Order: sequence, then C-alpha cells, then structure tokens
Amino acid sequence: MSWFLMGVAVLFFLLAGLWAIANADPEKLARIAKWVFVTLLVLLVLTLVVRGGFHLVWLLMFGLLPWIGRLRNIFKGMKGPSAGQFAEVKSDYLHMRLDQVQGEMDGYVLKGAFEGRYLNQMDLADCMALRREIDGDARSVQLLESYLDKTHGPDWRDGFDSSDRHAGQAAGAMSRQEAFKILGLSEGAGEEEIRKAHRELMKQMHPDRGGSGYLAAKINEAKDVLLGR
Repeated sequence: MSWFLMGVAVLFFLLAGLWAIANADPEKLARIAKWVFVTLLVLLVLTLVVRGGFHLVWLLMFGLLPWIGRLRNIFKGMKGPSAGQFAEVKSDYLHMRLDQVQGEMDGYVLKGAFEGRYLNQMDLADCMALRREIDGDARSVQLLESYLDKTHGPDWRDGFDSSDRHAGQAAGAMSRQEAFKILGLSEGAGEEEIRKAHRELMKQMHPDRGGSGYLAAKINEAKDVLLGR
C-alpha cells in the first residue's frame, strides 16, 4: 500500500509540474532553467574537486565547450520572440503590438473602463464598447479599428452604428523614438536594418494582403522619418 501511495504522490507532483511548466511565462521558465543548470553544474564541479577529481573537472569543461552555443540558443528559444521581433504603436488608450514572426496583432488597454485588459481576451461586444469609449481619440480609434479589421474582418462594422464610426484627424508628427518602436527596432539602427524591418512588416500589413491600411501607412511613415525623407 505504501508503494502505491508513493506512486500516486509522484504521479501527482509530476502532473502538477507539467501543468506549471505549460502555463508558466516562457521568459521566467527560461531563466529558472538556466539557473538550475548552472547550479547543478557548480555542484558537480565542487563534488569532483572535493573528491580530488581535478582531471575530471577539466574533462567536463572541455566536454561542455561544444554545447555552450547550443544551450544558449535553447534558452533563448524558450523565451520566445525577442523585443526586436515586435512592432509597437502607442496611443492614449492603447498599446498595440504586432508579432513580426507570426503576424499576430494584440493590444493592451491603458486606461478607461477596460484598463488592464488585452484585446485578444475581449469579445466583440466589449471591443464595441471600447470603441465608443475612445471615440474622442482619433489615434486610438484608428488602432482599434485596424485590430478589428484584422481579427474580425470588415463585417464587424455592420453591427456598429455608422454615425459612431469616424477616424478623425491625424495625430501630430511622428517622432524618431516612435518610428523605431513601430518598426520594432532599437534606437540607432542603421539604414539596412530599417529597410529590412519595413519590408518584413509590409509583407504582413499591406492592405492587398488583408492587412491594415492605417498601420501600413504608419509603417511607411516610420521608415520615411528614420531615413530623413
């Protein structure tokens, strides 16, 4: 009976561990895995030193050298896409992010009744309510409508009162800092990096390919700002 209970306990903790890993934040999981690996490696080295196995320590170090690059790539992959693989646009109400690898768009509500919510966690009715709430902010309206066009197609407009729907006048001139964020680049990126990021984003966001006309215009504007046009 004791072996049976022990087996049930081990199975329970194993399943709980797998569930925790599956639902953990990838970046935190990668950080934990890296520290566990380093800790185990240090303990192994200390054990070998205490037992007088200095030659084994050197063999271990030489044996690990070819794996250092691979392990670094594994830990990097566990974190998911890096900051440079996201294009970001921000308004008073919304912080939008486009995954340049997957082509997926999401946004975070910065203030108002839906503050702290992600758009992909909101149903269409909530998005419509948010659309009405931000009506006075033209930039936020354009961002939200671009998101809805991409995720729900143009049909969402049929259920929305046309008298409530207008983009308004464009916001002020784009800054270089904002342009770098839109293209998903770090400040100081060179001309080649700017052109490459612009090309990749336009492949996904061009209106002819089902993308957002507004975001495509912002991407073009960002390139022009950074290249001094």
